Amino acid sequence: MELSTYLQIFTRATFLFLALCLLGWLFLAEYRPHLAGLMLGSSVSAWNMRFLGLKIQRLSEMVTQSKSKRFSLGFVSRLCMVLIAVMFAVRFEAIHLPATITGLFYGPVSIYVLGLIVLLRRRN
Repeated sequence: MELSTYLQIFTRATFLFLALCLLGWLFLAEYRPHLAGLMLGSSVSAWNMRFLGLKIQRLSEMVTQSKSKRFSLGFVSRLCMVLIAVMFAVRFEAIHLPATITGLFYGPVSIYVLGLIVLLRRRN
């Protein structure tokens, strides 16, 4: 499977996860800060994964075209997005900080699970 296919499946899974969190936020009033933090962290994580995926695609195009240009994967940009999410969680009481930090792990964990699912399907 190509990287763009992984990113499309990842985006669909992210929207489904965010929709489930939003439904939980609507119906479970006592967990609203936790679910808001989870939505904030996972959306920033999803943005970071999409950004990294686009950078990797651009890097692979540069390698195949044999361009010797300096290239960055955007670590500082991704780190700044994480810091902004954490600052939002610290600033506003309606967003739970540990849930936001937990949500930041959504992207890498879901990509790992997606890779395992694809690997198991290929074996069968």
